[in-house]
Amino acid sequence: MKITVVASACDLSEVAEYCELAARGHRVHVFYDPSWQENGAYEKSDVTTTPLPVSHRLDLRAAKALRAHLLKQTPELIYAPYNKTLAVSLMATRGMRVKVVGYRGTLGHLNHWDPASLMTYFHPRLDGIVCNCKAVQSYMRDKQAKAQLVTAYKGFDVDWYARGQPGNLADFGFPGDAFVVGFTGNVRPVKGIDILLKALAQLPEDSRIQLLLVGEIRDRRVRRMLNDPAFSSRVVSTGFRRDASRLTGACDAFVMPSVEREGVCRAVVEAMSQCVPPIVSDVGGMTELVQDGESGLVVPPSDYDALANALQRMERDVENCKQMGIAAQQCIRDHFSVARATDTMEEFFDRVARGEKR
Repeated sequence: MKITVVASACDLSEVAEYCELAARGHRVHVFYDPSWQENGAYEKSDVTTTPLPVSHRLDLRAAKALRAHLLKQTPELIYAPYNKTLAVSLMATRGMRVKVVGYRGTLGHLNHWDPASLMTYFHPRLDGIVCNCKAVQSYMRDKQAKAQLVTAYKGFDVDWYARGQPGNLADFGFPGDAFVVGFTGNVRPVKGIDILLKALAQLPEDSRIQLLLVGEIRDRRVRRMLNDPAFSSRVVSTGFRRDASRLTGACDAFVMPSVEREGVCRAVVEAMSQCVPPIVSDVGGMTELVQDGESGLVVPPSDYDALANALQRMERDVENCKQMGIAAQQCIRDHFSVARATDTMEEFFDRVARGEKR
């Protein structure tokens, strides 16, 4: 099959999946934003590439350039995993028979009265949507999306995170006996960091738990709370760090207390891949990733008492915490591998290209 991917930046999972599709005999051509540092990502594969900046959903210049390529190469299917590249792909294929597939990785923010939604996920010519978890697929079904839907978890390789040494937490001044819990990501209201800070404030004075907060803080409530010693005494906030995943690997546990709309969170997968057990809230696709009591702990969203109890449970039973970390890594190996992800994508692309319905 001839597949054209219209991307922006490509993460490790996407690169690996496109390379695997090419290794299986498919002709894969990737358009990518030139601001993304490709660094030879596709050098040892049969994937071909072309830089194509896409500025926004109505980028007519990008649509024109893409259409010229499509008329020459005549792929059977376009895969556009970003909102703006999906809109541009649908513009570029007007009047053409090529199938178009999009990607959805989060819940919420879609409705049939929103022009941006109508240009993408509710467009009448959209043929398929790859959902990154069952919760997202259910959400799209509830929204009455007309395109075919499939759940395809992104693929990961735990060896990606074993190549370098974990970060050095001593650089942040934690006490020698600290039980360090990590969080990585942009701190937005949906991430529930205000709930996490309230949970930390519930801990007894002799608790060894410390929080390493890695990411840009975009939540005003969290900024205010971090100025209050009642909430900040157990927290080191680093801001954005390029070595965020390596710092995660050095933590004793990881936490993602999202309050809504979470799909399968990459930061949690990175922690699990490094045998760092996660505590997550029961929203979106989190429970598809973490089995409560086996590969991590699951708590109700916005419940800081339950979150405080989960943090103490991990701190007080370090051996069980390590066992959950080992199980977490095995979960990624067994259920979130690149090969398994590519199997699902390949079958779905083939079905959509053939015009078959399920």
